Amino acid sequence: MAVDGRGEGPGAAVERGAAAPGELGEAAAPPRKGGGRGAVARGLENRRKVMDFRVAGVTFEKIGRQLGITKQAAHKHYRRAMAEAQERTDELSDQVAELTRRRLDALISAHWVSRADPRSAEVIIRAEALRMKLEGTEAPARLEHSGKDGKPIEVAHTVMPLEFLSDEDLAALKEIARRAAVAAPSAPADVRPTGTA
Repeated sequence: MAVDGRGEGPGAAVERGAAAPGELGEAAAPPRKGGGRGAVARGLENRRKVMDFRVAGVTFEKIGRQLGITKQAAHKHYRRAMAEAQERTDELSDQVAELTRRRLDALISAHWVSRADPRSAEVIIRAEALRMKLEGTEAPARLEHSGKDGKPIEVAHTVMPLEFLSDEDLAALKEIARRAAVAAPSAPADVRPTGTA
């Protein structure tokens, strides 16, 4: 990102409302029509500038004014630049995954000959586990949904002093309790909620 003489990024001059032609590297261009290589190059340059401005926190409206395009066009350049960045990221991610697969396969092949050796067997097992994780085929992790020693999870109940509640809050709580009592099935006589006599 280009930095001006004040140590600020490209968006700072626009935000101050003082973007002189020299501060951003060139004058704001009027909207252009037409196609060809020049339009493609302008589109790429506008996308780069729009991304620099957005990183600096400039609004699409101000970016459009500075570049001589509409706010919608600035937003379109931003969306395209983000899509291109995502595409490049996906391609690089795929390349890294393929390179990692090849390395793991080579490691497994090199140790397969001596797989009876415990060290080679351990390398093979770890490499296979990494490959499965890379491909998303490893077994799902088992989650424990219980408390200490297999007992139910203990939930702490916080009691709020009633003096902090307004009359409206107290009335609302009473109504909620009344509705819950009406909707709840009757509990057997030997089962009572905690804290009741």
